[in-house]
Amino acid sequence: MLTEAMAIELGPHGIRVNAVAPATVLDEVYRGQSPDHPAYVNFTIQARRSGAPGRLRMSPKRSRFLASDRSDWTTGVVLDITGGAHVARRLSAPADTRAKK
Repeated sequence: MLTEAMAIELGPHGIRVNAVAPATVLDEVYRGQSPDHPAYVNFTIQARRSGAPGRLRMSPKRSRFLASDRSDWTTGVVLDITGGAHVARRLSAPADTRAKK
């Protein structure tokens, strides 16, 4: 909401406001699922549609688009860089990690 509110307030001044929301990056610690990893780590990796953890170099590449002239009509956007985990997590959570109602 802060991104959207700032885009509304600053837009008339020619200022675009966007945000980047990267997923947890496990690249340097965990390279894939393993029975030796904590359950949450395996679940985080599994939730990504690619099945691989994020890499540190992913976010800056995508962030440059928002800073470039190619995105001159983009404002008030939160760019999720999650490998699909932000949409899959709710649907693929193991039963013991789902919120109880």
